[in-house]
Amino acid sequence: MNNRDGMQVSAQVSKMGVITLNQDQNFVMDGQPFQVKNDRETAVTLEVLPYGNFDRDNPSNNQWVTTNIAPGWNPEILVAIKASSQDVDLKWGY
Repeated sequence: MNNRDGMQVSAQVSKMGVITLNQDQNFVMDGQPFQVKNDRETAVTLEVLPYGNFDRDNPSNNQWVTTNIAPGWNPEILVAIKASSQDVDLKWGY
């Protein structure tokens, strides 16, 4: 299935793991797009890099967005989460 930008997406997550945030390094998966699951009962606000805002050839063009990550699976397709010292319980999936 493709989204409006022609990027391949799936409504189902078949692989997942733990997102570890620290204040020194962004969370990335080598350009692999992923979705985020918030396992807490409250939203968390983070800076993220949506897949459509990602410019692999010219990283200075990357457009980070501040957004609320709601409890459960979030629909945004991301390639990175900005470094943060927040205490979170997040999973990645694709």
